[in-house]
Amino acid sequence: MKSLISVVLSFVLLFSLSGCNDQKSAGIQVPVNFYYCTDPIVYNSKDGVLTPELRDANGYTDDLMHLIELYLRGPIDDQLKSPFPAGIKITQFTQNENSFHFVFNEKFSELSGLEQTLARACFAKTIMDYTQVDSIQISFESNVTGSRQTVTIKADSILFSSEGLI
Repeated sequence: MKSLISVVLSFVLLFSLSGCNDQKSAGIQVPVNFYYCTDPIVYNSKDGVLTPELRDANGYTDDLMHLIELYLRGPIDDQLKSPFPAGIKITQFTQNENSFHFVFNEKFSELSGLEQTLARACFAKTIMDYTQVDSIQISFESNVTGSRQTVTIKADSILFSSEGLI
């Protein structure tokens, strides 16, 4: 009888400890993936350059702008880095039937061409995964040209495919 109790207790202990390994999802009630770049950037990883960080949207599921504000603060995981410069903000947001348009402040123009592509891809993947919209337009005011530059990213973009660039 004692050996049966020992075996049962061993299984209980084993299964309860296996739950401890999943610390990323511990305490998360409403999961949302915030996509960031690996630090350093690794191109041959499972997720490519874009890596999700699981965060909790509990209490903010209807407040997209608050979630974006949390996202722009950057990752918690020190193996990830935000593709955005400090001080980046969204100055305008519009929503159509199945698409969003975001306008970033001039801080976006401080990024190089590759950095802008990574920032757009991380941001679009985060928003598309959470909201299920089909396309996102990302604009910013350019300090260099003095004009607004806009890029549209669609859910079926090559950026997000298994054969994609990122």
